Amino acid sequence: NKTLQDHDHIISQIVTFPHHINNSTMLASCSRDSTIKIWNLHEGWCVKTIKNAHTEWIRSIDVLGQYILSGGHDTSVRLSHWPTGNGLSIGVGHGFPIEKVLILPLPQIDNIEELAFNEKMYQKMGFKYCFTAGRDNLIKMWQIPIPSFTTNDIPIPNINPQSQQFILHKEFKGHTSWVRDMKLSHLGPFLFSCSDDNSLKMWNIDTGECIKTWANFHSGFINCIDTDIKSDDRKTRKVLVSGGIDCKCNILMN
Repeated sequence: NKTLQDHDHIISQIVTFPHHINNSTMLASCSRDSTIKIWNLHEGWCVKTIKNAHTEWIRSIDVLGQYILSGGHDTSVRLSHWPTGNGLSIGVGHGFPIEKVLILPLPQIDNIEELAFNEKMYQKMGFKYCFTAGRDNLIKMWQIPIPSFTTNDIPIPNINPQSQQFILHKEFKGHTSWVRDMKLSHLGPFLFSCSDDNSLKMWNIDTGECIKTWANFHSGFINCIDTDIKSDDRKTRKVLVSGGIDCKCNILMN
């Protein structure tokens, strides 16, 4: 057993992920102390503290490879390179704090040399788009700008300030209160969300259309959701689980 202690205030979210070099298990954490910390779980120490990503409480993070996405009370979403702590780009557009951020991974292509330069660079990063959910009742889908790369292949902010800005790609409108959590579907271009309006929603990522609403799924705010997909030769089992302030975990299963 280990206790990882270095934050000075409430920890909002944690994410485990494999190290991109030695394949050890890492942990990212974000906090009301306005910092992001990266931990080596095997050794039990903090290997990186990112202090300049946000000016206020960091509510949510997501990690893919060497990149960490974060959002919080300053209403911005930011992309950083966690091994160096370099801040790379920023998205501003929510009117209230961001509750959740989520990276949309790209499907891997065997021969990236056939791609155009920008698409090749996105394949190198592993993602092109991300989602943010906020207290303004909105989900936003952003295209992330491509950073510059040094001769050592370390990403740094693009020299052009305009190229450091996220591009708003799509808005998902339908919730009538704070959007608390989001999860991607493993079976098609779908996104699930939950809200303080007591509903779950299923969205088509390609069109931005809400294709299913489970209204009054809880008797109070819905704080979190998760999905589980299992397949065998005969059928695919799909499970969606939600947790709310009514002290219940509700399960949808096909």
